[in-house]
Amino acid sequence: MQRHISSIDGVSRLKYVQEFTDAFKSYQRPISSDELLRFCRDSDILLISDFHALDACQHFLAQLLERLARGDRRLVLLLETVFTRDQHILDEWQAGTIGDRELRKRLRFDLDWGYEWEPFLSTLKAARALGIPVRGCDCWPRGNVRRIAQRDRHAADCIATVRSTNPTALLLVMFGESHLAPNHLPQRLRERLPVDRVHSILQNIDALYFRAAGELHEQVETLQVDSQTAAVFNATPVEKWQSYRMWLARWRSQRCGEGDFTPAVYDLIDALLGFFHIERYRDDDAGNRYFVDCYPEVVRVSSLWRARRIFERRRLSQSRSEQAFKCLLESGVAYIPELNLLAIHQMRMQPVAQAVAAFVHHACRDFAESAPAWLSQGREDALYARTLENALVDFGARILYPSHPLSEEEDIFALYAQPREEIEASTLLPYRDYMHMLDCVMLHRDYERHLRSYAVKPWMLQEFLEGAVSTLELLAQHLGALLGADLYRAYLAGRLSRRAARSLFFRKLASENARKVYFATVKRIRPRRVERLVA
Repeated sequence: MQRHISSIDGVSRLKYVQEFTDAFKSYQRPISSDELLRFCRDSDILLISDFHALDACQHFLAQLLERLARGDRRLVLLLETVFTRDQHILDEWQAGTIGDRELRKRLRFDLDWGYEWEPFLSTLKAARALGIPVRGCDCWPRGNVRRIAQRDRHAADCIATVRSTNPTALLLVMFGESHLAPNHLPQRLRERLPVDRVHSILQNIDALYFRAAGELHEQVETLQVDSQTAAVFNATPVEKWQSYRMWLARWRSQRCGEGDFTPAVYDLIDALLGFFHIERYRDDDAGNRYFVDCYPEVVRVSSLWRARRIFERRRLSQSRSEQAFKCLLESGVAYIPELNLLAIHQMRMQPVAQAVAAFVHHACRDFAESAPAWLSQGREDALYARTLENALVDFGARILYPSHPLSEEEDIFALYAQPREEIEASTLLPYRDYMHMLDCVMLHRDYERHLRSYAVKPWMLQEFLEGAVSTLELLAQHLGALLGADLYRAYLAGRLSRRAARSLFFRKLASENARKVYFATVKRIRPRRVERLVA
């Protein structure tokens, strides 16, 4: 059976898996159920192996939770099944805000995990009934074997974070069995938490099963492998591998369901982070934060009515909900930084690239500046902050989608020729205000190019700053598009390095002098004048 499975799935031949297989060949002695319970309670972090295709592993965990909950020690459960980035979804379910069906869909359980739902749900319900908080401790991507050791480091960091807020609790961690080799996750944990006692429970290890069956007369359910490891048997190797073979057959015959945009969006995020040399798993500018844990929740909205329902249920303000809905209606894509949610109605490359760039920009700034700051900042700084935001999003989108035409000042001149009725219908602004805004765009472009020629700020710009926020937002959009195109041209010409562009993405515009940053950026990317030698 194993030979048949290995011909289909080559995972068992990987060095990482072999290290686990070679680590546990012998045991010390059989132990009783009560001794196993004492072994668990004597630990600070209890790692429990999971053979994902075997339901008995989940049932064992649920039973163990019930037994340990009878003690006086607080318990916290951490699961590989849930990505850390999806913790907010799990919290909503634990609080009763969403139901089982929505939890399954939003976790993308069938797509990202792919095993049986009911045993996992039973474990969650058992933990919720016992008042045990549940945390996700895995990260994207699961299918990339080259990143599997990084997932161990990520899990260890998550466990250390939970330990810092639960200093006396018993942490139960259920992870895939290959991660529990002594030099894998256990070693990472001992490096980060040297004081904590880290114990492991292995489930249904073939080598231990066959060795115990050959040496002992009675049926053995629990073994002491060493001082830090115990093994339990709740299924035979035949049951174990037969269940895995059935899942392989099911995956091979499974038909594609509704289109899933999440992998495509995450690939674009990875590409933009790679362009800026921003490490997905840990970044010097972000301390111990993992960018991969910040990836947005991607929701495919089949209808605009469903989009409204989603925005209402997430308690988005009325004004922001209307803005997001308008964006979704016009471009088919809307990124809402307050929710870290990317809603897609129609997959169009340009708006998706802009949404991805907007996410990366907000993630670089720790999501601290996710809303317009017209009230918290002065009007002038707020205008330049919004303009820079728009410019950086435009620049990032062009990196991902270079074929989108660059914005030119000639495009602004073309807007003057638009019919009055069309302008007022599309912008909801009076024709006079819109023309005034276009005048300010062209005046500002001249002002920033020839700053030394102006003794003071043009009165038209100062007057415009005191106008309505809606016109200022429109001015920031046009100036941002033009500056974004300038940034991209400067990058192609070598006047703007990736390092400089990266630093702009990390600038905290709300806490800095945005006007100063804006004009310094314009000066940096402006083409240098070449002095001609006259013979």
